[in-house]
Amino acid sequence: MTRTQALALYQAAEAGMGTPGARKRWKLAARALGGLTCNLQAHQALTRAEHSHARADWREAARALHAVVTGEARPAPVVKAEPRPMTLCEFLSKAGGLLDVNGDLRAMGAAQWHRRAPFRRRLVTDNGLGLDYAADLAAERGYIVAYATPGHGMAGGEDLHRIGARELLEAISRELAGVVSLPADSDWAPYVERPDDEEALWNEAFEAEAA
Repeated sequence: MTRTQALALYQAAEAGMGTPGARKRWKLAARALGGLTCNLQAHQALTRAEHSHARADWREAARALHAVVTGEARPAPVVKAEPRPMTLCEFLSKAGGLLDVNGDLRAMGAAQWHRRAPFRRRLVTDNGLGLDYAADLAAERGYIVAYATPGHGMAGGEDLHRIGARELLEAISRELAGVVSLPADSDWAPYVERPDDEEALWNEAFEAEAA
């Protein structure tokens, strides 16, 4: 990995902030820049990112390493704890709660969820959202991630399984049992390697050179 290539990956990461694949862009840049310096402080930031896999830590490591490699003066980072996003149940309660038509929510104890902590809205309400509509909202916000299933069309391949009431109830049941659901792109969520096309992100950094 040359210095020019590492810097190109870094520029691609800076340009891609807030877009899909941002975490992986920062990871590619940080690892590439890490091979160009032995600076202890910068490598400590890289080690922290390797353990947490948080987007913010990969970004901090890449910027620290970039400052060392380029010789740019950089003030000591001010580390602020990012606020925890709402859990699935918190999100749904704020959205108006859920309508329990078949009694599934009450059977799992969701009607008592608001009593577990002060100042909570009710999760089960008389004029709440339907489960299918609530499932769509939860999927849009990344609380429940769709998964691929074998396709049955003439072309074969894979179909994206639609999130529905069953998946929503399963996620709520897990949260009531103590395993909270957080948005998939949140740094607070358990790290799962995303299926970003790493080769495409790599090539993206060198499009300007190829033109």
